[in-house]
Amino acid sequence: MSLLTLALEASMALALALESIQGVNPAITAFPGANDESVHQVLRHGEKVRDNLGRFSVFSAYTTPMTQAVWFAAAQLLQCREPRKLLLTVTDGVPNDLPGTLSILKRCRDSGIETLGIGLGVEVGHLFPVALTIHDLAELRPQLFALSKAMLLAA
Repeated sequence: MSLLTLALEASMALALALESIQGVNPAITAFPGANDESVHQVLRHGEKVRDNLGRFSVFSAYTTPMTQAVWFAAAQLLQCREPRKLLLTVTDGVPNDLPGTLSILKRCRDSGIETLGIGLGVEVGHLFPVALTIHDLAELRPQLFALSKAMLLAA
């Protein structure tokens, strides 16, 4: 199983759990890197996971267009009515454009979007103020749920 498939499965499970909580409006965007601007909207805000299972099948091209993905996700978040906005990024790679990624993440935080990162075998603490690195892929799902629970309880 690829890291992208594992991340999408864990994200799907998390979105299923979150969509039943009032005031929580999850969305999932994948950035598989088919080219430097490849962003795939898996789940839009307000959509139900079960109605969109086919979108959870995405193929990776082994690049990391994180700047574009964060930009896209932030634009979607800023359109939501919910007062608290969290952007959780799960990645297995280093951003193609590190200065661009750092810039957009700072703009997110300046706009009131909380940014969190999970690195799959890659360190992301230099990108996100709240960050985890997962070295054992079996830990992805429990760590994703633990981080989400901690962030929800901090509200």
